[in-house]
Parts: sequence; structure tokens; C-alpha cells
Amino acid sequence: MMQHIHMDVHTVAKAQPANRNGGMPAPLVDIAKYWCNLAEGNAPRWGDFKMMALGEAMPFITVLHKMDDDHFAFEFCGSAVSTLIGQDLTGETVTIDEGTLAEIDWSERMNSVLADGQCHLQSGIADQQYTAPIDFLALDLPLRNPDDDEIGYIVGCTVSTVN
Repeated sequence: MMQHIHMDVHTVAKAQPANRNGGMPAPLVDIAKYWCNLAEGNAPRWGDFKMMALGEAMPFITVLHKMDDDHFAFEFCGSAVSTLIGQDLTGETVTIDEGTLAEIDWSERMNSVLADGQCHLQSGIADQQYTAPIDFLALDLPLRNPDDDEIGYIVGCTVSTVN
């Protein structure tokens, strides 16, 4: 089950990166800063988003592409996310109503972003078969289609936290 954390993306972007004394995981801070720099009052366009600009945050990234009103496809699943959940989701599809893969409710994550077109920070637990549960933080960011203002992509940054 996901827990929403009420913190806007600008607050995440200004957070201290994690160290021994706490703080926000660096990949979340990095992608929040990048998204905020692209956003001009609303979600940036997919064509303006350059994954290579994310640098060290890239392994923590997932990209969901809205195929139609009900279906999303994973266009990218970074290596750190694949390790966290025990599988590479690239090419997998999920629906708005049923999107649980690798014990994470991706539909809940998508729906929260689609409901208001805003970024959402959430915590959750990946509970793969044959392993101990792993706590994580996820920042999900909307991106508009290249030719219209509809949200067509959701970029997620998923980082395990210390259990």
C-alpha cells in the first residue's frame, strides 16, 4: 500500500541530499530539480525531457507511456528499479484499474498523477517473492504529450530506503 507524502516537487528539489544525518535521497532531489527547471507553470513536454541529463539518477527512473485512456506501457525501467523489484518492467503494460506488478501498485501511482496533473511523492513497500520487504520512496512526475496538453507520460523515480 502506498502512503502519500504531502510535499510539493519544489520542496523536494530544495531538499538536502541524504547523508548519515538524514535528508532526501539524491536521485529524488536530482530529478525534482531537473523537472522544475523544465516546468514553466505546468508539466513539461515529453520532447523537452532528456533522460541522459539525469546522470546518476537514471538507474532509478521508470517511464510510463499512456497508450490510451486505460493502458500504460513501461518504456523504460532503470537498473536500480529492476534490482529493487526483481524484474525489468520494460515492455510490460498496466491498466488504470489493475496495475500491480512486482508487488507495487503502479495504477495507484499513475492515478494520483493523472487526477491532478501534479507531481506526487509516495512511500511504499516492494515485497517480492522470496525476499524481505524493501521500503521505498517514489516521486512521480507528469509530462505532456508533444502536440497537446494531455498528460501522456509519467516519469517515476523509485529509491529504496534503509529498512
